[in-house]
Amino acid sequence: MEPMQTLLPYPDFEQTARALDSRRLGKQRAEALTVLRCLEDPTRNVFQSMLFSKIVPNCKKLGLLDRNDAWLRRRFEEMNVIQFEDWENTGDEYLKFEIGGALPAVG
Repeated sequence: MEPMQTLLPYPDFEQTARALDSRRLGKQRAEALTVLRCLEDPTRNVFQSMLFSKIVPNCKKLGLLDRNDAWLRRRFEEMNVIQFEDWENTGDEYLKFEIGGALPAVG
């Protein structure tokens, strides 16, 4: 995974730290704590799986997974969600629920 980019007002970290007042630093700490809590949340993996079980097959259908030297495929592999690429895409899924359409076979 690539390191997170941090935008600093000065190239020198110490000079930047001196320029920021405690109010701004407090906001930075609060934001960092929020991100940390999100990353440690046990429901995060369930939510990520549910979300990407729809996104990955749709990206495949649109031909985006292997475009630009398979950049998106590699990102999905890093996130451990590439296993959803062969799941049903949303367009096909919507057809099953179309009003007046044939009902899907059960069993």
